[in-house]
Amino acid sequence: MNIFLVLQMYVPMLSKSIFCAAIFISFFLLTNQSPAQQPASNTTINIDSTTADIVQARTFTSQYVLLANSRFKSDSPQYTQAYKLYAKAYSDYTAWNSYLASAIRSGRTKRLPSDPKYAKAASTASQSAAAFTNYVDVQTSQSKAITTALTALAGLGIDLWTKWSNKISAERTAAATAFTTDTKWQSWNEIVSGIPSGTAKPEPKATPTLNK
Repeated sequence: MNIFLVLQMYVPMLSKSIFCAAIFISFFLLTNQSPAQQPASNTTINIDSTTADIVQARTFTSQYVLLANSRFKSDSPQYTQAYKLYAKAYSDYTAWNSYLASAIRSGRTKRLPSDPKYAKAASTASQSAAAFTNYVDVQTSQSKAITTALTALAGLGIDLWTKWSNKISAERTAAATAFTTDTKWQSWNEIVSGIPSGTAKPEPKATPTLNK
């Protein structure tokens, strides 16, 4: 048989076999890489149900600011007291939020569930928020209503800390930053103007003094 005819018959078959073998080997190597060999992926932080509950508490409280702003005259004692109570709630919540974000960044070294300072910060934030919403309810003759998330800040925070405490430092830092961004409260004037901080705003009602 002519050698050229043999080559014409079998070389294409050999080429296909080699090509298929190469694909199989490449697939095997890719799927059996060790974690250190595999390409790093960007950390994506999605809002989970716990964070959503905290956001709900913020929205609930913000609606009470709008209610107080619309029902109380700016020079009335009720407006001034509501403003003061929200200022305290805003301050106490921000302190709790910052403490929790720091704990998430620190990971297991923080031991948040047994931290008395965290427990106090969470309790104070919940009580201050409740004091504000309860006052507005009473002064506007509304039935008292409070979202359970406001009274459960301590547990919600521990749930978030537990979720991220064993992650690597970069993931914890990203989670803490995302948490702060997603759950931060706005000031009274930012809420009533409907415009975020740092943006030109229309003239709000006169700001009451916070001195007792």
